[in-house]
Amino acid sequence: MSPSPSFTSLKMEKPFKDIVRKYGGHLHQSSYNPGSSKVELVRPDLSLKTDQSFLQSSVQTTPNKKSCNEYLSTPEATPLKNTATENAWATSRVVSASSLSIVTPTEIKNILVDEFSELKLGQPLTAQHQRSHAVFEIPEIVENIIKMIVSLESANIPKERPCLRRNPQSYEHSLLMYKDEERAKKAWSAAQQLRDPPLVGHKEKKQGALFSCMMVNRLWLNVTRPFLFKSLHFKSVHNFKEFLRTSQETTQVMRPSHFILHKLHQVTQPDIERLSRMECQNLKWLEFYVCPRITPPLSWFDNLHKLEKLIIPGNKNIDDNFLLRLSQSIPNLKHLDLRACDNVSDSGVVCIALNCPKLKTFNIGRHRRGNLITSVSLVALGKYTQVETVGFAGCDVDDAGIWEFARLNGKNVERLSLNSCRLLTDYSLPILFALNSFPNLAVLEIRNLDKITDVRHFVKYNLWKKSLDAPILIEACERITKLIDQEENRVKRINSLVALKDMTAWVNADDEIENNVD
Repeated sequence: MSPSPSFTSLKMEKPFKDIVRKYGGHLHQSSYNPGSSKVELVRPDLSLKTDQSFLQSSVQTTPNKKSCNEYLSTPEATPLKNTATENAWATSRVVSASSLSIVTPTEIKNILVDEFSELKLGQPLTAQHQRSHAVFEIPEIVENIIKMIVSLESANIPKERPCLRRNPQSYEHSLLMYKDEERAKKAWSAAQQLRDPPLVGHKEKKQGALFSCMMVNRLWLNVTRPFLFKSLHFKSVHNFKEFLRTSQETTQVMRPSHFILHKLHQVTQPDIERLSRMECQNLKWLEFYVCPRITPPLSWFDNLHKLEKLIIPGNKNIDDNFLLRLSQSIPNLKHLDLRACDNVSDSGVVCIALNCPKLKTFNIGRHRRGNLITSVSLVALGKYTQVETVGFAGCDVDDAGIWEFARLNGKNVERLSLNSCRLLTDYSLPILFALNSFPNLAVLEIRNLDKITDVRHFVKYNLWKKSLDAPILIEACERITKLIDQEENRVKRINSLVALKDMTAWVNADDEIENNVD
């Protein structure tokens, strides 16, 4: 945007408004020819200086004067004037965004239009007339934008809060765990808050980013809709009910890769059966987290060959017959979570081990009916899979089962949870640690093991791992943690005495050598 050459070549000593005041709004000179009926307009001489007496009687409207070497800039706004000499400028206004057209007396209107014809004053459009940039109307660009949004929205998928460390059982236990008073107080305070959570008021949920994308225009709607059905996750009963209603009214077939229901206690099995338009050929993640009244329908089983993650904790409808049918359809399963599924026994776990050789994570910990899961399940997993994370908390696993599992699959285990396994004694885990039967172990959970009293090998193994810069985390109850702490202090004291003895022997050895020489 630039003024015309004739306008930019003007160098003025006085501001534009002063010139307007000088001529009372008439920026022209007229010459009249008696022999002609036309009035010829002559371009005014804008280099004239303003009379000083006029400046003294006029109101100063331009605080900062332009120097004679500066170009005259287009005024951004025109304040209202009250004096008679400024009526011409006060009535001027911009009538078009494409050209500068000023309402002036008829004789000078055409001259000013010619002078400012190349200036373009952009004015903001109203919301209803705004148009998006042309790049956002290209389907390929819109699709890439939606893919990026989907990747960011994956962080909002409802999931169980990860637990870095177990909560301490008391403040003394917290001190033993963290060995720092400030961190211990913080951990113990957080544990008490989890036991007595504060009442949280209902908050209105905002629509997701994909919903906003669908409201842009028809192109964005058509591009976003397939992505919307690729990942289905709900943590509100109302939203899930609405989804069921709308899914029956549409003819579009849904092929999601994720289907997650999070703590929907009021959803029943007939509600799940209503998902007639959902196909499971592409399903990789199926989760019914604490949804005790529903299970995956049998009609889905034949189409779950790509399923890699199955999470159904806290469901009493899951039993051995269910796992027997399901295991034959999920050969690519890698993660299985059956915590608190109290009706599952060794038979169901063996079926999973036989039919899911790619299994990496398995958790069947429970608080009740632990007698249904024994060492048979643990040995089956060690023999037929290469499982890395194992959770058998509260189960009847004995020393023989741990020994056999360590022989079959100990090299692959990274996390082992054996909390409340009341049959384990000092003849299994401590000796296995002394033999380094779990070389890649990073986390060991051994809370509430009443028959474990010898922790010497745990301490020595952990100190050795620390020397290799690969320490393991041992999550133990308060009693075992106290034993480990006492053993660590004893070992460190012995090491200090041995080091002192060696240093003393080395110093005395020099004195003996000198005496022998003499």
